[in-house]
Amino acid sequence: MAKAGVAKCTFCNANRPLTKEHIFRQSWKNHFGKSTHNIHEWGWQRDDSGQAVHDSRSYRKVGFEQTVKAFCGRCNNGWMNDLEQEAGNLVLALAKGEDRNLTPEDLATITRWAAKTAFVVETTLKANQTSREDQYIDLQQGKVPARFHFWMYPVIANPFVKTRSTPIGLTDRGPYRSIVEDEWRLTSILFYQVHMLSIHSSNEKMDDLLAVLNIPRICGNPVSTRHDGWTWPPAQPTPAFLTDEMHSLVVNYISGRLREAGMEAWNPPAS
Repeated sequence: MAKAGVAKCTFCNANRPLTKEHIFRQSWKNHFGKSTHNIHEWGWQRDDSGQAVHDSRSYRKVGFEQTVKAFCGRCNNGWMNDLEQEAGNLVLALAKGEDRNLTPEDLATITRWAAKTAFVVETTLKANQTSREDQYIDLQQGKVPARFHFWMYPVIANPFVKTRSTPIGLTDRGPYRSIVEDEWRLTSILFYQVHMLSIHSSNEKMDDLLAVLNIPRICGNPVSTRHDGWTWPPAQPTPAFLTDEMHSLVVNYISGRLREAGMEAWNPPAS
């Protein structure tokens, strides 16, 4: 039993005092200033009986002031801070819209930062945790987590820094029932001039299902396929409002493809 004043750290599962973690580094506001925006979260969660129920809420946040208290000081001030230091200049360059020749090592670092941020964002929501302990261990060991797929897109200069996270629960039905179980989560990180989109899952056979769904058809090739590096930006940037539209489009695409295969996805209509 945890002692009074302490709780389990989401990342290391140790009973230690929890500390506040900023979703985006507070020092970054020195480059961009404040960014207040509306957040609309929608998705699903399980109630006390285990039934899937829809969840929707809206509120306003200042991007660089959003925190979550779910991680111990050892993680927060240790490997999480190390990753922020390692990825900081790369992520900042993307946010500023700078031209870069990104090496495979750069891309792996950015992917790990995006995974850590997606997992942190997940702890702010009421829905079930989709990420799992083995994925946290991968991050702590400096690896890209298993069952984490990641895309990046350039965005026209805009005043936004925000996140959007949508859980999709899969029922065990249809011809692919052997590889369909548990939950997925789609996360969008809009950081000024870069849109980071990721999908992670608790399902060990996620890669098999992604192949069935043909996700590159709508998202393009994931960052993990850029084995020789990547010249950034790879294409003309798109308006910021299209990041929300793309997020909704991917959720609806996944849901539609699952229905075609005789499966069901628990999530409300994208909006």
